[in-house]
Amino acid sequence: MREGGTKKEEYAALDVSYDVIYSSRRRRHKPRLEVHRLVDGEYELQEGNPVWLPEVRLGIGCQRGTYGGVTRE
Repeated sequence: MREGGTKKEEYAALDVSYDVIYSSRRRRHKPRLEVHRLVDGEYELQEGNPVWLPEVRLGIGCQRGTYGGVTRE
């Protein structure tokens, strides 16, 4: 599915609690990681890095690091 309006509408109809979007190609105008939470039938962008998902006791975030001589997210 596309990362756009119809996907979010379909997810909301299925009562999917979170929509997480990651794209390494995003640069300045949008964050590479977006976490949206379903609130009253609409998805709201969650602030922070990491973002805590209390229902599943999990946090999700982005970080750059080097492992084995390779730097990446």
